[in-house]
Amino acid sequence: MTNKLKNNAELICIIPAAGKSSRYNKLNKIFESLEDDEENGLDVLNASILNINTLGVVKKIYIGYDDTSKESCNFKEVISNTNNDIDENISSEEKLAIGLFKKISFVKGGNSRQETVYKCLQHIKNFKSDNDNTWVLVHDAARPCVFPFENLEFINKTIESDTSSIMAIPISDTIKKVDEESKISYTLPRENLWLAQTPQMFKFNILYESLKHCSENNIAVTDDSQALEVLGHKCIVHMGKPYNNKITYQSDLSYAKCIYEHMYKSLYEDEGD
Repeated sequence: MTNKLKNNAELICIIPAAGKSSRYNKLNKIFESLEDDEENGLDVLNASILNINTLGVVKKIYIGYDDTSKESCNFKEVISNTNNDIDENISSEEKLAIGLFKKISFVKGGNSRQETVYKCLQHIKNFKSDNDNTWVLVHDAARPCVFPFENLEFINKTIESDTSSIMAIPISDTIKKVDEESKISYTLPRENLWLAQTPQMFKFNILYESLKHCSENNIAVTDDSQALEVLGHKCIVHMGKPYNNKITYQSDLSYAKCIYEHMYKSLYEDEGD
């Protein structure tokens, strides 16, 4: 894939991966295998990273991780050790993997997704003060089912429009407002209602300013575009894909495995031939 962005923009990616998977009711969902080989198969987090890296346009990937999680710390250690211990006689596939690992930096996450993304932005700003032409792609660690070429199309549309953007899909189901006793209160009109997905993409300074404001004023947001809404920054939607689901419950993993098996495997095997 191409390694140049329009308007000579610089693109970095933040993957918030510090969640506790409290609704998943098992081990951390991002370390679940997408393949039948549960011990050696590609897991959810690595699949999400691979999809971002395959774009060829992302300069750096920042992973907000949970430093209290044994799985997260083990993953960080594997990446770090690979970067520090390089054998010249390795295969081309291993060289590609090392090239990817060198792009990855780890930042201690927070107690919420919002806090984790903001901490990553603070970390970046500490090392790089000039971010006027830098875009930030934020992608859920638990959303491995979007094709790289779809991501690339989204990225270029965002840069062309010079406007913060998110992937989203229009709601087709009927939406009910329900009270605490599960009684239906009323039906929401679904016109102009969209389900937000990731990736979401923003100018660095706009996202930083928005999340900083929310942090300083104790405003909770459930996705990054909501932080822009608080300050009145423009953000538009681009059509996403219905299979770009976030893994939240165990049933979501079965769906993701089917997509990986029938779609992703053929894509990456074709690239390797």
